[in-house]
Amino acid sequence: MSDPSITATSADEYLQLLDRLKFADSVTRAYALVDVCQFVDFHLAGGDDRIRALLAEHWTGCDGAGELADELYELFDLVGWTSDTPEPMPRGRQRIYRAHYVGTDPLAGLSWTTSRAKADWFAEYMMHSPRAGLIGMPGGLAQVTVARCSRFLARFSGRGEFEVIPDRTRVRVIGTLKAAP
Repeated sequence: MSDPSITATSADEYLQLLDRLKFADSVTRAYALVDVCQFVDFHLAGGDDRIRALLAEHWTGCDGAGELADELYELFDLVGWTSDTPEPMPRGRQRIYRAHYVGTDPLAGLSWTTSRAKADWFAEYMMHSPRAGLIGMPGGLAQVTVARCSRFLARFSGRGEFEVIPDRTRVRVIGTLKAAP
């Protein structure tokens, strides 16, 4: 590595973290992504651009990042607009949707979508997924919340939709459109 801010010891640690991220499965990838981004933020000069690149490259391979929502939100907020496409941040208020369990705060989550159909799919998936039992919501009723947002931290197109990370301070919940049966 040619970065003067990194020592031989931290270079080894950085390479180990990158390997862990590279070989992580979709559930553990979010943890590895947080670890490497926090390392970059603390140890390396020019960290924001590196973190943005890591988030853009690896985000769509992360599943089940709910426990890390606050840490990931802080990283997206730190580096500003992040996307896996060259398009600029959307301007104006956009309608967004989020599937979540009834009784939970939709704003506590990270990922929203611009597609009502995708949000409905996630609500149905959440009710029938074996993961629901693992997170303490077996057979839990899921619903879709609709909101408007005027500022976004990130947008990703890697899963056949526009998944967005809204600026939580700019989200205005409109209501619940559907409670999945």
